[in-house]
Amino acid sequence: MKMTEHGTVIRYSGARGFGWIAPEHGGKKVYFHIRNVASTRGFSDAAIQPGERVAFKRTLCAKGWQAKPVRIVRESEVAAL
Repeated sequence: MKMTEHGTVIRYSGARGFGWIAPEHGGKKVYFHIRNVASTRGFSDAAIQPGERVAFKRTLCAKGWQAKPVRIVRESEVAAL
């Protein structure tokens, strides 16, 4: 069973549809693609922004670790962490 991690989006390119997450407990940044982001706000270029807190699971892919799925953490959830 994969463990859910938390982190912060450090970079996101809306034009390319991908970005990087800095894990909360350190370590190397983790790649993510917008198609793996679940959001009630929809999937536009503004769907996820640098500085947003996310919950994610790591999946090992051909090119390394990828965050999949990624869920934007609401402010009320951050207080509970």
